Amino acid sequence: MKGSIWAAGVAGLLAIVIGGAAAWAQGASRPQVASGGPANDAPRPARPENFSGIRNFILTSEQAQRFGKFQKRQRTTHLVGSPIYIYGEPVNFGWTKDYGAFRFAVVVDVELARSDGRVVWSERNASRLNMVADEPRSDLFVTLNLTTPGAPPGAYVLGVRMRDLATGQSVEKRFPLEIVRAATRTLST
Repeated sequence: MKGSIWAAGVAGLLAIVIGGAAAWAQGASRPQVASGGPANDAPRPARPENFSGIRNFILTSEQAQRFGKFQKRQRTTHLVGSPIYIYGEPVNFGWTKDYGAFRFAVVVDVELARSDGRVVWSERNASRLNMVADEPRSDLFVTLNLTTPGAPPGAYVLGVRMRDLATGQSVEKRFPLEIVRAATRTLST
């Protein structure tokens, strides 16, 4: 099972899957959520108390369905209109306790810029990830699914920022990529 949060942009669509316990999209009905699997019982590694980060924040060849199970994309070339998948595991993001439950809340910003730095599309607050659990989870994963139907072929940098609402910290990564047209085949007679 999986849960998706959709946000429309000028030149793209962003879907985010958050794995672990129950998650809800702001203003949406309760989605299905990916199972965290056996990692729920794994001991948590020691981390600095004031550091938020994303482990395995990478381009993938397909949408991940489970924590730690992803196929790293070897090439950065994407066809016009094809999905761009990004996988990440939030590490040490803040949890707040409210009415006996722990809450996790992150806002995602996305930006697509040409290789010269000129921004062609951006969306602040593209999506908000919310999760409620009996205790803080260490097996969360996020899959970003970005489609850029309006982006012409060329070299780009895709910027993704996740802002932790509990701590105020942000984690950002930039992914260089190239968008190309599908090769056309000519038939000779």
